[in-house]
This record gives sequence, C-alpha cells and structure tokens, in this order.
Amino acid sequence: MNKIKRFLFFISLVILTSIITLNAQDSSCVSFVSSRFNYWDRALGIDAVGNLSYISTGQTGIQVVSYPNRWAEIIDQTDQLYSTDVFVTDSYIFSRDFFQGFSILRRDNFEIISTWEEPGRYTDLLIRDDNLFLADTSGLLIFDITELENPALMHSIELPGHTVALCISDDMIFASCNSAELIAIDISDIENPQIVAEIEHEGNPLDVEVIGNYAIIAADRHGLGIIDISDLENPEERDPYIPERWFRSFHKVKIQDNLILSLEESGTIYFCEFDEDGNFEVLQSCWRISGIQDFSVDGNNLHCSWDLSVPKGSGYWNITDLNNIEYQLKIIWGSVFNVNCFGDLTCILEGPPDEGWGHGEFENLREYPGIHILDARNPANPNPVSKLGGDFAFDLIRVGDLAYVLSQGYWEIYDISNLNRPQCIFDGDDGWEGDAITAEGSVFCFSRHDERIVEVWDTSTPEESVLVSSIELTCRDIFLTENLLYCQGDELRIYNLENLEEPQL
Repeated sequence: MNKIKRFLFFISLVILTSIITLNAQDSSCVSFVSSRFNYWDRALGIDAVGNLSYISTGQTGIQVVSYPNRWAEIIDQTDQLYSTDVFVTDSYIFSRDFFQGFSILRRDNFEIISTWEEPGRYTDLLIRDDNLFLADTSGLLIFDITELENPALMHSIELPGHTVALCISDDMIFASCNSAELIAIDISDIENPQIVAEIEHEGNPLDVEVIGNYAIIAADRHGLGIIDISDLENPEERDPYIPERWFRSFHKVKIQDNLILSLEESGTIYFCEFDEDGNFEVLQSCWRISGIQDFSVDGNNLHCSWDLSVPKGSGYWNITDLNNIEYQLKIIWGSVFNVNCFGDLTCILEGPPDEGWGHGEFENLREYPGIHILDARNPANPNPVSKLGGDFAFDLIRVGDLAYVLSQGYWEIYDISNLNRPQCIFDGDDGWEGDAITAEGSVFCFSRHDERIVEVWDTSTPEESVLVSSIELTCRDIFLTENLLYCQGDELRIYNLENLEEPQL
C-alpha cells in the first residue's frame, strides 16, 4: 500500500489535533482552546454562543458542544430533524434544512415549535426582529415569525442566478448570487421590499458580509472581493485581496467589530483589519485543518466545524486581542494527528509521513515526520528532545516507562525512562497492516486489517514479548482496561482477557 493510501486509511482511525497558539506581546492572545471529533456524525453549520457551539450534524440533528478543557464535550443534542445550518437567539434555534425549509426550536429543551417545509434548495437563513429571510435557488423568501407556531410567507422575490448567501446591514439585505451579482434589497418597509441595486463583480461568490460602506465577498479563487457600496447607484469594485502563498479559494467570510475573518479552502483563517476608508490589512492568519466547513464568532470566541475531512468535529479559539500579535509558540503543524501529554515535561506529537511541517526553529522537523518528544515545561518555547519510531510512525500508547509505537508495517516497544535517549527494546513482526493499538499493564493488543484479527501479546518481559492469542475480528479501534478489551467494528465487542490464551467474548 503506497504512502498516500496509507495516509487516507489511517486518518479515519486517529484524532486529528493541531496545536496553534498565537500570543500577543501583552497578556492578550489568540489561542487554541479545545476540540471535539466524531467519526460518524457530520459537522456542517455552526453558531457560537459564548463558549458553546451549536452544530448542525445533518441527519443526526443538532449538537451542543462545550469546551471545558482540550477535549470538548457534547452536553445536549436532538435527532428529531435534519439540520444543515443553525441560527441561535437567546431563546430559540432556527434550523435550516437545505432540501426542505426550516424549523424553529426552543433553545432550552429542543422542542420543535414549528416547521415550514417545501422541497427546494435553501442556501442561507437570517433573522431580524420578527422576520426570517430564507435564500433559495431562485431568490429570497421573507417570513413573518411574529407567531412562531405559524410562520407566514410574506414575499417571494425572484433574483438572477442562484442565491448563495445573505447578509443584513441596517435596512438593507444583500443577496449574493452565483451570476456574479450582489443584489441590494431595501427592507425598511418590510411590507414592500424593493430591489435598489444589482451590482456585478468578479469571481464566483460563495459568501458575503458588509462592513461600513463596503461589501466583502468570498469570491472563490478570485480572493476576497471588496466593493464600495456607499453610493449604490455607482458602486466601485476595489482590487481583491489574494494571499501571496498557499492560496486556493475563499469560501466563508464573517465580520467581528472592525475585523474581517475569512476562511480559505486550505484551512487558513485570516484576521483582517478594515477601516472606514477601505484600507485592508492582514493582522494575522492561523492554520488549522483542511476541511473546515463553517465558523462562527461570538465576542472573543471563534468556533469552527469540520466536515470535509475525517473525522468530523469542531474547534474553539480565544481571540481576545489581535493587535501586535507575534508567534511566540513557533509551531504550526501540518496534519498533526494526535497529541499526548504527561507530567509537566513532555508532549508527544504524532504526524503522518511527509505531512508534518514546522515553522521557525521547528523548520528542521519538516524532513522528519513521525513521533517527536518535546520538553514543554516552558509552553511558549517547547524544545524537541528526541524522536520515537521511524518516519512512518503514527500512533503511540504509553504505559509507565514504556512506549508502544505503531508504524507502517511494524511495531516497537521503547524504554522512555530517559526521554532524551529513548531505547528500542523490542521489534514486532513486519509485513502486516495495523489499524490500532492499546496496552495496559503487561498486555499489548493491536488490530491487523490484513488478516482481520486482533493479536494479544504478553509483554511482562518487554524485551521478550510473546504473541499469546488472536481474535478473529475486523475493527477500527480497540481499548484495553482492567482486563477488558473493547473492539469497535461494525458493532462493539468486549472480550475478557483474564486468560490471555483464551479471550472470552
């Protein structure tokens, strides 16, 4: 199996976690706080409310995620509806279904108050006062939601092309259409909305926001489009912003105070300052994960959802202050799979072959993917001290002073009592294809998808580890605790390993 296939196979088995810490010169900072990953649910639209994420998970409904530590928790959820995106207010959740319409739910208990359904393609939803604005393939629908139990369609406004995104500024709603037109609609008199401008522009629009007198358009490969709309009869299109390096396309844009936050296809989020004269400055950018689907900002909290990668999930940053930001923790790691920390000394970073890359003094690690041990007693300046496994190492289990390392085609046991000089004390058989590993006490297990078995090893004498038994089973993940082996495949199976030679289901 070649390297690319290997990467695609194992990406579904490990937790995709990246460290990004951007510190300002003062105590303010932009810092990664926490993440949540789920292998089965989707992670589509997201709305941030304080430190909570409301996430549309497609067929499985809506999940509410909190971030008490680096591993986030699902604290509530509903599977009563299909949800593509959510708009959350103090008391209610407005859930958009791309194919059917929308539903209104109570935020405290997920009770569905009402549902408006009609087959179509619904691409965006906004709320202002007692009105709901819904974009569909042919234009804009405006609803009166004074009575939440009975939303009433007031207007259906036909627009050119396919409406892809909406935003509201004062008494104007702007609809971005895939015909490369920005439509301005006056809603000061909601009983009689009027189209007041149809503005042509460059690029393929995917999202739109308004800041001051300017419309900012995520214009796909054309970059961030900038249009002066101070005079709607004579709008002026400025030169777009296109990053100099690693640019693919912009597909999301949000406004927070005087900041523009824009999402680039590669997974980079740009923090841009934009003044009333239209001066554009990139203050900072932070790389996360390819596959970000959506992001939302509430105060100092930035939330992201991932759906274009495996596993799906969400992440949370604190963005207290972006002025005078410097990278003090100079590590931006491409496709770091997992992070294990123990004691107050070390972090072990696990990356796939040829995918990890460093920044600043970590640049040398670009040539050496695998599992690295860092002295992190000074979190602002972690120091790489040693490495485990070869360039194809991708998973690690630590038991005391032993580290079990899984690589492509073999596994090893390391003595890590001296973290500066870890010693390999056992080499597992080569030539197999492994999925996952687990260990506890003097027992080590790993699943082999090439032979569809789970092997059980006695490692009471690590240097002379012995294969004791095999379980015929194909599984994605395994976990061992208190003589019980949990195997997750098409179903969950639990084996008793009190007798290693004869595991009992």
